[in-house]
Amino acid sequence: MSDNALIAPVLLPSGSLHFSAVKADSIVQDVIKALTQLEDVQEDVLGDWECNEWAVQKLRKEPPGRPWEELELESLSDGGSYLSAIRLLLMTSILGILPGDARVQPFLTPPEPKTLKARHFSSFPLTSHLHTPFLRLVSLHPHLVISLKFLRVPEIHDGFTWKIFLARNTTAEEILDTVTDELGLTRVLEGPGGGTIDYVIEDVWGTPENEGE
Repeated sequence: MSDNALIAPVLLPSGSLHFSAVKADSIVQDVIKALTQLEDVQEDVLGDWECNEWAVQKLRKEPPGRPWEELELESLSDGGSYLSAIRLLLMTSILGILPGDARVQPFLTPPEPKTLKARHFSSFPLTSHLHTPFLRLVSLHPHLVISLKFLRVPEIHDGFTWKIFLARNTTAEEILDTVTDELGLTRVLEGPGGGTIDYVIEDVWGTPENEGE
């Protein structure tokens, strides 16, 4: 492999991990092109559907039980405007979609390990980022994005909306796992009457009168 090659570990909405070998000065669009040329990537995400619009999303992961202020959450929510005229701007700033002309390398650098100096020396902490994805390749097919409205979820105010990207065969359980990781939802309630929290997804059918609600 060339010394100026860059290996970018990229997660798919299905949960599978793929590695894109591109030049060190590559941009996001180069990674998209390299991965979407692979038949197994197309099949993994789209099944037998077709879509020529793809994007790379910066992965978000919050610690379990992360406290949220309502204003913090609203700054992340797109207010239901995913398909508005400023769709690209919203996806970039809210959903973590990276501009196609952004350089990839800065997004592959892991944070400095805080406890590294307290451990015995090992080469693994220095190379583990090669297998740790910080990016997700997503299809912009309109049927592969879901909008969730929250109700009775600890730390999340009722009515908050959050959108995630799917693969064709994504299950409800996988959606819950993704949202729990991305927003750091509480998994266990402490104290009397507490215990493990089970989250569920309810299918809400809209009508022309309440479609925008």
